[in-house]
Amino acid sequence: MEKIERFQAAYNYLYGKGAFHNKTECAKILGRSRAHVSEAYSGRAPYFNDRFLKSFVSAFPEISLEWLINGTGEMLVKKEEPEQPKDILIDIYAQLIRRVDDLRIQLDAELKAVHEERMQLHAYITQFAKFAKVTPYASEEVATLKVAEK
Repeated sequence: MEKIERFQAAYNYLYGKGAFHNKTECAKILGRSRAHVSEAYSGRAPYFNDRFLKSFVSAFPEISLEWLINGTGEMLVKKEEPEQPKDILIDIYAQLIRRVDDLRIQLDAELKAVHEERMQLHAYITQFAKFAKVTPYASEEVATLKVAEK
């Protein structure tokens, strides 16, 4: 494959991918005129040269300059490994599990404290009822104290 064919392949790839929709948009991205891009696409000198190809790759870094100029390697630059390898994600997951467990323990402790306060409040109400000679919890619908008939 000749250099011009490689450039056309890269251009067509980017066009198909939606990086630009026509030569005018491509020219704006490259900082060139539409005529310059059209002439370069046709392979006409002095528009189509290594300097133009370098500016093309600067604008579209997923295209390999080595492939474009020399024809070696692949058209697309190989993507780097993800920023967070699998081990880091496993560590983050483990930290989240520990945090959930800590929150569960904290919630259980707070629920126990609420239950103890409820039981203590019940004991106070019962003591008050004996002292005041009233019937606690006279009705399930209404939480009022009813004075016992003497």
